[in-house]
Amino acid sequence: MKKFILGLFAISFSWFVATSNAKVVQAGYIYVDGASQSTTTDGSDSNPYKDIASALSKAAENSKSERKLYVKKGTYASGDLNLPESTEILGEDRDATIIDFSASDKSSLTMGKRSNIEKLTVKGGNYGVIVPKKSKVTIKNVKVTDSKRVGIWIKSGKNSTVYSATIKDSLIKDNDGKGIFVEQSYLYFYNNEVSNNGEEGLDLRSQVKGKIYDSTFKDNSEGGMELEIRGVKLDIRNNDLKSNEASGMMLNNRTNKGGSISLRDNEISGNNHYGIRCGGTRAWTSGLWKKTMSMKSNDLDDNDSGDIDNACASN
Repeated sequence: MKKFILGLFAISFSWFVATSNAKVVQAGYIYVDGASQSTTTDGSDSNPYKDIASALSKAAENSKSERKLYVKKGTYASGDLNLPESTEILGEDRDATIIDFSASDKSSLTMGKRSNIEKLTVKGGNYGVIVPKKSKVTIKNVKVTDSKRVGIWIKSGKNSTVYSATIKDSLIKDNDGKGIFVEQSYLYFYNNEVSNNGEEGLDLRSQVKGKIYDSTFKDNSEGGMELEIRGVKLDIRNNDLKSNEASGMMLNNRTNKGGSISLRDNEISGNNHYGIRCGGTRAWTSGLWKKTMSMKSNDLDDNDSGDIDNACASN
């Protein structure tokens, strides 16, 4: 009997903890539910806003610690969305919570400084997601698709560690232009897929710093990854760059000034040009490759024009 009572108590306690945790996760959120039948809207769970723009207007009135949106499943047709500083948008389900800019090719979701988006899809529009200059943002478990230009555009953070973009567990695919375009900034890029975009999968400008780990760049209409080497400091590890229409990785030399790129444990295979290509507006001078690149335990195989461009290897 005692064992039965103790077992029942354990089950009840576990249920209580799980229920309590579920409430904590959603505590303090402004709710959005496009399917709500409520005739009033105040952002509560029982009277949610029916569109995201109205919820963002409410968030802007709150203190920075209370700018949190919980968006339930549904497709939310929208014009431009501008997140106030320190705003968080959490979707109920990545593939079923959809911000849809398809009706306007000029619309985008512009993140605020120190803002986060998670578990939702951004579809259509001009740029899918814009990260403004000098911002610190997180994009987690998000799908960005069908934009007319670039899926995610990260503007310059001027190489301060205060400003950075973290993208993880996300899918960036089927955008008409580049998947992701990164200006001078810190980038932390983990466990993402970048596929079937109309230009490069990931395009990094000079002086980008950060880490690119455990991600896949495949089937993009240009290269899997392109980067301008001047001043970059990148740790690129355990990625797959495969089946891209151009090279797996394109290194651009525009100034004859190198950077620091650690390339380790990556698979670069089956690309329609080189595995790694060295190009740009300036010829690669002697020693530039060795100065810039550190390579260990990479698997380069079956790239149509060769695994490493002679312009790289001759240095």
